[in-house]
Amino acid sequence: MAKQFQLAAATIRHQKFTFREKAKQAKLYLAIYQSVFENGQTPNDLIVLPEQPGIIDDRFAITEDEVAQTLKQYFNFDHDPLQLKRWPKKQKTIVTILTRIIDEVPMNRPMNEDELNHYLRPIYFDYTTLRRYLIDYGFLKRTVDGRQYWRTTTKED
Repeated sequence: MAKQFQLAAATIRHQKFTFREKAKQAKLYLAIYQSVFENGQTPNDLIVLPEQPGIIDDRFAITEDEVAQTLKQYFNFDHDPLQLKRWPKKQKTIVTILTRIIDEVPMNRPMNEDELNHYLRPIYFDYTTLRRYLIDYGFLKRTVDGRQYWRTTTKED
């Protein structure tokens, strides 16, 4: 093979070694994947989110314990209307707080922007940001012209 491609024999030996190492790594990776995901050992306590556009990644693997801890950190539950203390920076935390904020919006009821703002304004001073993220992450849908909003349903609903 070295003569055929006009290479040194050491180059071919090195490539064979590299391929064998990559094959070992791939076998190990597949074994770990199968033991975690194909044997039915996926975590059952993940929260259910609306269908997400694009790739589903680790931002959406949120356990009930993580939700409880995050909500305690970011919300002020002493006030009667739900109140967000500050806007988080991490995407996983944003998704977590959106799952709680969407509970304040009524289900199965189309509403205009003013009606939706009525529900979001007491939660956070920048309610337009809340609205944008709720739409971007699939918790709310709206018409193309932006006149009507409605809450989406999850697989559990």
